[in-house]
Amino acid sequence: MQAAGFEKVEIEEIGASVIPGYYFEQMRPETIRAISKIRGFALGRLGLLLDIAVYRGFTMGLLEYVLVRGVRS
Repeated sequence: MQAAGFEKVEIEEIGASVIPGYYFEQMRPETIRAISKIRGFALGRLGLLLDIAVYRGFTMGLLEYVLVRGVRS
């Protein structure tokens, strides 16, 4: 961001406040059923696999959810 002209760049890691709650909500049977209705069975299950992969990556320290702020002069 600094190379693009931003100053006062701040990066805040918030994965611990976001990823576990999202994951456990997505694993609830009623949520799985609702998502399957919306996306269809195949896409619903694909999304479920992606949610599992993200959670596992986070718990292994491979992924993080960040907020990035900067001021452009």
